[in-house]
Amino acid sequence: MVFRQKLKMGAFLKSGLLVVFLKGIGAGLSFFSLVLVTKFFNKELVGQFNYLNSMLILLSSIAVLGTQDAFLKFAGKLEAEGNFYKVRDIYFKKVGIILVTSSILLGAYLLFYVFDFQILDKNLEKVLLKAFLGVFFLSLSILNFRAIRGLKQLMASEIFGNLVRYGLVIVMVYAIHVFGVYNYLLDGVILALILLATTTSLYVFRLLQNLKKDTPIHLRHKTDSNNSYGFKDIIKTSYPMTISFLTMLIMQSADVIILEHYHSFNIVAYYGVIVKVSSVTSIVLLAVNSIVAPDIAKYFYSGERDKLLSIINKSIKMNVYLTIPVLIMLFLIPKTILGFFGTAYTEAYISLLICTFGQFINVFSGSVGVYLNMTGRQFIFQRILLVALVLNLILNIYFIPDYGMNGAAVSTAISMIFWNLLAVYYVYRKDKILFFYNFK
Repeated sequence: MVFRQKLKMGAFLKSGLLVVFLKGIGAGLSFFSLVLVTKFFNKELVGQFNYLNSMLILLSSIAVLGTQDAFLKFAGKLEAEGNFYKVRDIYFKKVGIILVTSSILLGAYLLFYVFDFQILDKNLEKVLLKAFLGVFFLSLSILNFRAIRGLKQLMASEIFGNLVRYGLVIVMVYAIHVFGVYNYLLDGVILALILLATTTSLYVFRLLQNLKKDTPIHLRHKTDSNNSYGFKDIIKTSYPMTISFLTMLIMQSADVIILEHYHSFNIVAYYGVIVKVSSVTSIVLLAVNSIVAPDIAKYFYSGERDKLLSIINKSIKMNVYLTIPVLIMLFLIPKTILGFFGTAYTEAYISLLICTFGQFINVFSGSVGVYLNMTGRQFIFQRILLVALVLNLILNIYFIPDYGMNGAAVSTAISMIFWNLLAVYYVYRKDKILFFYNFK
């Protein structure tokens, strides 16, 4: 029995390591694409490239309405109900939702663009137009990444989401440089998104066709009105996840905005490096989340508590085992690590230690946010994050004027610890499941 458990943990750990490896390569390719852009293009185009990517991320998070994460919940729930073949209908309804939201966003901006209110700079207006044109393709790609994962193709999902996604951008950037058509940089990014959306959609279609063929006859024709999910059900499940994601984004940017208001851009630069270095630990958590999300929904709705507890314990252990070495390094040699960015950055080591402590609690809490989203408590998680956001803003306004980036780090760490522990407490009180590393 013990041997079998160790064998299962070994297989789980192997999958986790592969996902972490692919996400690491994706992060490297993303960084490499930025290096190429800074090398081949002038500063103005580099700025437009960075701005376009930031706007695409923001707009797509609105357009998807949380449908990408909700798909994993529905996939797990339908599998538990014996109606897994119905994910096909869920997928196409989600595509319809994204098409509508993206069209509304684009239409609203086109009205602004056509009437030319002369509020924005002309170059900025053109960059924004490209962002609004590209939002559907990025949103569809994001949904496809999750759909592929929900359809039991974990590695394919990571390959598309990390290697293909950033690989296409690199190819476009290099091709534009070779042909000398530098002003088409942003168009190349949009073309890469179109290709990504097309290839991932074709792959999802093939999986859905195979799913229909492979589904047993007694399940394929099974009908249950109670298990039919319409647009209202999908949106009701999805939009709280969008609010949660946007709340996270605001918490990640509010400290920077307030810090810039009271202090110099140099301080902002130091703090930006601190946040990026401390958030390296989240790569493992993201990998774990992508593995366990549909299984949490499946075992929760099927009532298989033992399997649910097993997958939760494995995820927490893998997250801790793979992240602790990094956390120890950040605690023991913060100045050495910051020294890679320049001697001046070593002065920010106290802020790094503070942020790392917040990440320490985040790591030990595991996938508690994913658990709430996958088990129908997305509204609860949304409220927890909104309270944490208010706390974060109050702390930033109070600490940053006098304590600078150390104040920003304290605010970030406290708000992160707050929402993690509050979520852990809620899950334990309601489900008697402790989402925290067990030292036994």
